[in-house]
Parts: sequence; C-alpha cells; structure tokens
Amino acid sequence: MKLAAGALFAMALALGICPGGLVEARWLDMPLIETTPTPPACVTASPIPPPATSASSFAVYDPAAGRFLWEHNAGARRFPSSLTKIATAIVALESRVDLGGEVTVDVDYRTHSRSSDLGLRPGMRTTLGDLFAGMLVSSGNDAAKELAAEVAGSETTFVERMNELVDRLGLQDTGFANAHGRDREGQYSTAHDLALLAAEAMGHPEFRAAVAQTSATIAVDGEPWRLASTNRFLSSYGGATGIKTGFTVLGGPSLAASAYREGRELIVVLLNDPDRFADAGRLLDWAFANHDWDC
Repeated sequence: MKLAAGALFAMALALGICPGGLVEARWLDMPLIETTPTPPACVTASPIPPPATSASSFAVYDPAAGRFLWEHNAGARRFPSSLTKIATAIVALESRVDLGGEVTVDVDYRTHSRSSDLGLRPGMRTTLGDLFAGMLVSSGNDAAKELAAEVAGSETTFVERMNELVDRLGLQDTGFANAHGRDREGQYSTAHDLALLAAEAMGHPEFRAAVAQTSATIAVDGEPWRLASTNRFLSSYGGATGIKTGFTVLGGPSLAASAYREGRELIVVLLNDPDRFADAGRLLDWAFANHDWDC
C-alpha cells in the first residue's frame, strides 16, 4: 500500500505513532506504511529571512520539493555526533535483516567512557529491532555498535556500507568512521548533507515509526526496558514527526527535526546549537508561514 504524505500522517495519528505520541505498545508491533510523496509544481518563498539562531550551521529542507528553503553555513564540515545513527539505520534497513531476529550481545557498555548507552552487556539476549529502537529513541551507542556488527559481521564492514550509501546519495561532504557518531578522525558531515540523509531515512516506515516516539519499550533477557527519547522536540512542537538528537564534546548539541503541517513535511538540521529545540521550532514556523506550495 502506498499513500501520499497527508494520508500517511492521518493514518499515523490513528495508530498513535506521531507526532511525538507516547507509545505503550512495543514499537516493532506497529503497522508500517510505505509512502511515495508527490512533489509539488513549485515553491514560492517570501522575502522574509528566517529568525536568528544559535547554530553554527543549519539547513531547512523540503523533501517533497527537493529544495532547500534556507541554509546557513550548511556546507561547513562538522562532527555529526549521533546524527550519524540516521545513516546507520538506513544501512541496517537496506540490508533487509529480520528485525525480529534474536541476537546475543557482544558489546559491553562498561568499556565506553562518557557515552550514551542502553547498558548492554555480553551474553544479553534481545532482537535486532530492539537494538534499532534503542539506537534511535535513546541514542544508545552500544545498541548502534551491536546492530552494526550483527548486520555486517563487524562494525568496520558496516561502516564501509555507510560510506557506500554516502557515495550513492552524492553526499560530497560526509564521511563515517564508526556507526554510532562519537568524535573520531574521518567522521564528518554538514547540515546540508544530513538534511538529505534524514529525508532518505524518513522514506523508510520502520525508521519513521521509531523516531516519532517519545518513549519505547524493548525486551532484553525477556525483561521490559522502558526507553525515553532524547528528542524533546517531539513533545514541545505541534506536528513534530522526528527525528534525532546528537551531542559530542567536539560537535556540540545538534538536532535533525521534522514536522508536518497542512499537507507538508519539512526537515531542519542544526549543528552545534545550544538552543536546538527552540531554534528548530522557530525555523519551522518561519518555513511554514513564509512559503507557498499552491503557486
């Protein structure tokens, strides 16, 4: 079944998966919807510039039109932090793995320092789908590492696939050195490229379902683990549909955000922005108010 973006949003609301809805059921049990948005004939912008932000760089993108509505230093390379996990999710999904498949954990979160982790330890049992949710909802670095190793045999091989994805999408200012986003030489991207990557990811129903949740319940060793989303934008902005937070010492606070209004879904990426959630809302308000898609 293929639905336009408006029909997708209406059905998603009925299912309780967005915008930013509290989902009591396990995320993997929710129906998935494939979408094929139809690009509009044109977009007309007003001369009003966007509001000032605290971001070192940002991009406002209309995926259906394939057009950037505004960019500020959007080509500047920065550490992408956990926005890296957007690419990790795409590669995992394109590998067509069984998200319900059970795995025995090898990663040990106790070997990580100053890291965002779920608390996975060797020998624990969970599923690929729950690793996927833990990586996106709570930004678990241990979940991302384990998922990469399970999908490709090793994180190194998985990262090669991530960079193949980058090449295929034509992202000329992005390179990955790990699957989780911690600062490392060779790990870089831009607000421009990350907006395109986020749009690609939102075309996957499984990704869309996961990043719309303010919380999720996964199972580890047969026990429920309740996860809270790191993305406060979901509960603070009307119509929010995602996407992902990030933070590292070198990259600073970052955010890929999306929202739906009057038949249109837009994406904003802000890098190194201490006021990222409020700034995302201000930029989206500006974008929705000052562009005409009925030209």
